[in-house]
Amino acid sequence: MPDEKLRELGEILRTQRESLGLTIKDVERETKIRSVYLMAIESGNDNISPGKAYFRVFLKSYADFLGLNGLEFSKRYQEITEAKAGEREKGRNVEQSDTRKTVAAEDRASRTRRKSETKKAKRRKRSAKITGTLLVIAIIILAAWGIWKGLDYLRSQKELGENTGPGHDNVPEEPPITGNEEPTPPEQPVKVVRTDTSAEVSVFETNESPIEVVLETLSGSDVSCWIKAEADGEVVVEKTMGSAEKIELSADKELRVRAGRPWVLTITVNGEDLGVGGSFGPVKDLVFKYNEDL
Repeated sequence: MPDEKLRELGEILRTQRESLGLTIKDVERETKIRSVYLMAIESGNDNISPGKAYFRVFLKSYADFLGLNGLEFSKRYQEITEAKAGEREKGRNVEQSDTRKTVAAEDRASRTRRKSETKKAKRRKRSAKITGTLLVIAIIILAAWGIWKGLDYLRSQKELGENTGPGHDNVPEEPPITGNEEPTPPEQPVKVVRTDTSAEVSVFETNESPIEVVLETLSGSDVSCWIKAEADGEVVVEKTMGSAEKIELSADKELRVRAGRPWVLTITVNGEDLGVGGSFGPVKDLVFKYNEDL
């Protein structure tokens, strides 16, 4: 590529040649310098000649032929080429410096990555070691627990065998009765006795208090029954019961129920089913009393 300063030298030579009325062919014939080199000198391109030394000789000869100071042109060319060489060297130094910086930066980055990977590997190794230790501890704990449970089972089986061997009938011993304790009397079964029955009144006695009575009407489209109930002398309900309706009543001593249609009313006293309250007929009183002597 032509150099700007060399082009300036070539422009001086071209101007001088044209002022003398000479062509490139004229100069080639007189100086024996090929026209291609002459045109390269005028264009400032020293890369086309056989070499830098030849270009310098051709430049000096061409300037002398045109009546110019060839030695001065030769010196000027030397200065230009040396300056270019210095710039190239400087460029190479800068490039090498940049290369060294890049390599150094990459080396630092590589070392940093290696350190980071080493730290990660150490952390993974340490984590795996901790996990393994915890797993071993868990296995030991589970094994110890299993052994303890097995021994406890064997001990319980041994004790069971001793208690069920000859001479042991597994019947729990009753605690002895001391002089200050009285034997608990056996629990009496619940009794419900119908003691007085007439068309207007039915009386039931029970040995359990409180007296729990459940009244329930039969199911049917035309079934209904008016009732009025008194528990221990106090009215607790008065209403007309519909089909399949249930009422639960309770009293400590006496419960008295007046029923308008007792034949549609079923009665349960302290869990015992007594059937319907009566046959078809007039209003009837159903009296339930507590009697501890039953």
